[in-house]
Amino acid sequence: MPTPVQLKEYADSLPPIYRDILAAFGRAASPYRHYMEGMSVDVLLTELVNGKAKRTEAEVYSALENLEREGFFRLDVSDLAYVSPTALGEELLEVVSGKKADMVPVPDLPKPNW
Repeated sequence: MPTPVQLKEYADSLPPIYRDILAAFGRAASPYRHYMEGMSVDVLLTELVNGKAKRTEAEVYSALENLEREGFFRLDVSDLAYVSPTALGEELLEVVSGKKADMVPVPDLPKPNW
């Protein structure tokens, strides 16, 4: 994993499309978004295509694929398109947005005895 300094330098070097996506992810997500909780790509597209960024769907999907390839997001387009950050993506989101997603502590699930 990168150090906080490396992640900040990386975030500062991102082209605008990626900064737009990371910022939109924070705006479009629930204010109570939990760690590694994703959202429908349609929600993200609405924010990026109809909002101030004025991105095209093709640009957003291409950039999301790049973010997935580099390990920042998981993109599932099999049925309902869904995007969720990886642990590394959460760190990048925090650097760009200044907000940390809530961690939801739950006890371990017991192993079944059957």
